[in-house]
Amino acid sequence: GLNYLAKIPDATQRQMCKPVVKRAIGGHFGQVPLLGELATTNQIEAWTLPMGSISRMVRAQATHSPGHITTVGLGTYVDPSPDVGCGGAA
Repeated sequence: GLNYLAKIPDATQRQMCKPVVKRAIGGHFGQVPLLGELATTNQIEAWTLPMGSISRMVRAQATHSPGHITTVGLGTYVDPSPDVGCGGAA
């Protein structure tokens, strides 16, 4: 993963290593703090969605269903509408 960059002792050297990720979609980024840092500093595009919705989307793909429609999170920080649920705008 990207946490190898966190082991580089010099912050300047870390800045020289460009991220290999352009976009991240997940439920939270607590287990990958560097990914969270890249998102909050707008170096990558990051989207947060409720974990239950993510698991149902994966299930829909596995069963070849047309998709998963939900109203969970609408109007909150996880709203998938443009400029609402985006954590990083890179």
